[in-house]
Amino acid sequence: MLELQQGSAGAFEELFHRYGGKLYNFVLKLSSGNKYLAEEMVQNTF
Repeated sequence: MLELQQGSAGAFEELFHRYGGKLYNFVLKLSSGNKYLAEEMVQNTF
C-alpha cells in the first residue's frame, strides 16, 4: 500500500491484477449481468 501511495505503477498493476477480476465479477452479479455497468464501476474504482 505504501508503494501505491508513492505512485508506483508496478504496485498499481499488481493490485489491479489481483483484485480487478474479482471486483468485476462481484459488480457483474450486483448489476444483474450488466457488463457495461460492471466495467464502468471497476474503471471508476481504479
